[in-house]
Amino acid sequence: MKLIIGKYANSEFSCIDEIMGEIINIMFNTTYYKNGILLDKKKSKHNTYMINNVKYEISPNIILIAIPISATAKYANLLFNKLTSIRDKFILDVKKKWGDTLNKTSSSGTTHYMVFNTNELITIQYVVINDLNDISKRKDDSQIIVYIYEGSIPVSGLTKGDMNSIYSLSTIVVSLENEFKLINGYTSPDFPSFSDYKLADKLIIKPIKFDINIGLHGEIYKHFDGYKYSIGMQTNYEINNIKLVPFEWLNIYSNNFNGKTPTQLIKNGIFEAPPAKPNYKCFMTGCPIFDDCYVFDFYECANNSHNKTIYYNTPKCVLVSPYYMHLVNDVENNFIKFKHDCGAKFLIYRTKCPHTLTDILNDKSAKLDTNVKTILLDIYNYAAIDACDHIKCNNTYLYIKSKSTTNSYLLCNYGGKLFGYFY
Repeated sequence: MKLIIGKYANSEFSCIDEIMGEIINIMFNTTYYKNGILLDKKKSKHNTYMINNVKYEISPNIILIAIPISATAKYANLLFNKLTSIRDKFILDVKKKWGDTLNKTSSSGTTHYMVFNTNELITIQYVVINDLNDISKRKDDSQIIVYIYEGSIPVSGLTKGDMNSIYSLSTIVVSLENEFKLINGYTSPDFPSFSDYKLADKLIIKPIKFDINIGLHGEIYKHFDGYKYSIGMQTNYEINNIKLVPFEWLNIYSNNFNGKTPTQLIKNGIFEAPPAKPNYKCFMTGCPIFDDCYVFDFYECANNSHNKTIYYNTPKCVLVSPYYMHLVNDVENNFIKFKHDCGAKFLIYRTKCPHTLTDILNDKSAKLDTNVKTILLDIYNYAAIDACDHIKCNNTYLYIKSKSTTNSYLLCNYGGKLFGYFY
């Protein structure tokens, strides 16, 4: 990989000669051009890399021009036109200076060399592609294929795929938007690593997990201490006719998780005192509560201090996360055991909690950096997955490895449906 840094302004690429010169150098495995200028003295073995203290020399007949860009693609076709207009001149300039010197390039599918008759003009074909998977094996040895691609490029050490390490050896990375910390002319066997980008401090390397069933609940909760349950398969436990009630109607009691279980709190008389200000935590697990959630509306429960069953004219309410209701291990047995142990009878409603995801992520107890917060909010509000396993959010563009892309558009929050499907 060679990095060429330039600008596009006034319908011109400042680095067009340097790009064309490097194409010629790679084609013939000879350094004819430097910074787009024909040298007085050529140098052989241009395509030589040192990998793990071993020197490798390659002679490809495929060249990739990769333009990393995060905005709307706009350079590939322009670059195609410019390179097409100057390719013959650059080859003829080499022939004029070096006469009938034999030039070598590789034969398709082999490591052998083939020789062009230098009395004939060598053909270069340019192809604009929208996906790196569109690069195909060459069957025609009579020409060099130069693929021009703009978009997300592989990242050294992160992007998986055997072909990346092959393409990178004959890749010209063209930086037109000052993305890298690297200098012009930098070479490497592999694509740039994340630390080579100027925005490296804004890149998130650890995976953010979500899917169509779990949404972001599990990802969000893992950043908080104290929640008790691990995520399991989606439960088959069904609750019918879930009524949505206004939050202001509710008489909410909170669990402060001071060493007592939810059952102990209820049997020890938590409902006998007036409720404190809600702490917006799931009464059962301690998970943060936000947006759509469940309500357990108690109208009867056993009480140890009075040694009798207490009936409430004004129901006592606790907030319960959909994470507990649908996404924790063995929730059905946990739920039935809870009702039995506390001797309680309650109705189950849904409500719209005024506590938002923004409030949750800004909680000082959350172990989150600013970049993760931003991405979680973007994904939570809207995320579209394309066929190339990229996520397009409102303000963020991410690379993901998804299990399925059959559902193109996902709203990755708890959408108020019974089992938390996101659509």
